[in-house]
Amino acid sequence: MAGTSRNVRVLVTGANGFVGSHIVSLLLSRGYVVNATVRRQTASEKLIATFACDRLHVFVIPDLTSEQALDEAIRGCKYVVHVASTVPSKEQASGIDIDSAISSIESVMNSAVAHASEKVVLTSSMSTHLDVKAPILNESTWYTPDRSSTKLMVQYMSSKTLVERRAWELSSTLKLPLTTVAPVYIGGPTIIHEQDPKSSVSNQDLLRCIEDESRSRIPGWIDVRTVAHLHLHAIEDHSLNGRRILACTHNRGVVPMDCSLMNSLLAKDSAALIDFDRTKRDLLEQIDAFNSGQTRRVVA
Repeated sequence: MAGTSRNVRVLVTGANGFVGSHIVSLLLSRGYVVNATVRRQTASEKLIATFACDRLHVFVIPDLTSEQALDEAIRGCKYVVHVASTVPSKEQASGIDIDSAISSIESVMNSAVAHASEKVVLTSSMSTHLDVKAPILNESTWYTPDRSSTKLMVQYMSSKTLVERRAWELSSTLKLPLTTVAPVYIGGPTIIHEQDPKSSVSNQDLLRCIEDESRSRIPGWIDVRTVAHLHLHAIEDHSLNGRRILACTHNRGVVPMDCSLMNSLLAKDSAALIDFDRTKRDLLEQIDAFNSGQTRRVVA
């Protein structure tokens, strides 16, 4: 494991998102200095209000694909956690811009090398491991992308796969250590002040699953706080360089997955393992509190 986190600076892209905000919270709690990127000024203001910490520095970067976009934000960062990504929703009218997603990881990796960062951790997805011909998903299985598909979920899976493939190519050519964290569906409470806990696409799916799990086709779940801990392990444990962490703590048995690497990490970090019942309870309690707060504001 790495040494003390005091004064160690970490760049987190997509820091205001569902996963990104939990990673920021965990890093700050462990004493790291965090350089966080968001796309909009309003997101910056919410992030600053949520954490109110002088070790958090927020940078508004509307477009990660532009050359040298990260120059200011990445300066002095020992580690880089690239979380920023487009998650598909049924309301999304246009398709996913795969080329922009690939350009973003190229920008991140090249900037990391240019500014002497020591490692990149990429938030990937279980879908990148989804080889339909494999008897079990593991570190070596890969989804076969289809760029011609008009189906939003296929576009998402193709995008995540092509981005991760490109990241590994650059890791090899640039001699830059890389670890990926590939969760299944993620659930749990949100962390940004005044954010509707139902606004997370994953939480919407989780709520549908809670209503009638027997009808859900979702392969499995993991708590967002556990996902944050896995990113922290990826940063601190240099033996994870070059590894793909497939992450699922509540496998519904639909898709066999080898999560032995994740299990070995969580065995050493009991605080990180959150059971599915707690995930559901914490989410439902937060939704009730949010709805009650909304009602009080309307009445007032």
